[in-house]
Amino acid sequence: MPSNAAVPSSNALPDPNWRMPKRPRIYPHTQTRVFGFALSIEQQVAIADQFNLKPNAKSLARATAGRCQLVKMVPPEWQNVTTVVWKGDEADDTAVRVSCLFHNSNVTQEEVDNLPNRDSIKKVWEIIGCDHEGPRWYKYTRV
Repeated sequence: MPSNAAVPSSNALPDPNWRMPKRPRIYPHTQTRVFGFALSIEQQVAIADQFNLKPNAKSLARATAGRCQLVKMVPPEWQNVTTVVWKGDEADDTAVRVSCLFHNSNVTQEEVDNLPNRDSIKKVWEIIGCDHEGPRWYKYTRV
């Protein structure tokens, strides 16, 4: 006999090994950091391609269009974008500046304590794409 009960949605994150990172010290006692998802140019272009945004433009224009589209898709508390220092591979010393979709910073204790809940993280993670690393604290940088 079929059940009329709804099947509960999975609570699993795209990376089951991801854990909430340790909170940073409060600025100005340390460098300014933001908690969010780093976005490579390739990820931003992929979003632009998914929505057929600026298909004949150069990569940087397509990336900008993809990032703008992404900001429209995520919950309001994630609609902040800045530039951060990102190291893609821990074994590699190379660091680059990339865009970051972020939730909060370490400017005040209230900001540090205002971490997103698991459902919010999962939603944004899935919008960005499951093959992407989870959110963490990134060093804020001025361009």
